[in-house]
Amino acid sequence: MVPVVVYGRRVRRLSRLAQDRIADTSAFAEESLNNVRTVQAFSHEARDRDSYTDYAEKAFKTAIDRTRARMSFQCSASLNSTLLRKPSRRAGVVLISRGIP
Repeated sequence: MVPVVVYGRRVRRLSRLAQDRIADTSAFAEESLNNVRTVQAFSHEARDRDSYTDYAEKAFKTAIDRTRARMSFQCSASLNSTLLRKPSRRAGVVLISRGIP
């Protein structure tokens, strides 16, 4: 049960972080596109392109981390569910075989 809680919190934190990173990337792109004349006047095209690439890379890496954490969370939840059901099934089989209702 503890791994499920730990992974659940981590997935939630990484989901929020991934959304924030995507929002930062979108905000930067919108600002650059809305002020394209200013960017061109000061010859910032290359610098803005590099900055946007950095924002996009950070967003991608965060999304990958979130996906990995979610995968671990689902695996842990499935494994815990399976491991908890097996002993109860075994106990049920033993009781039925002994004739205990």
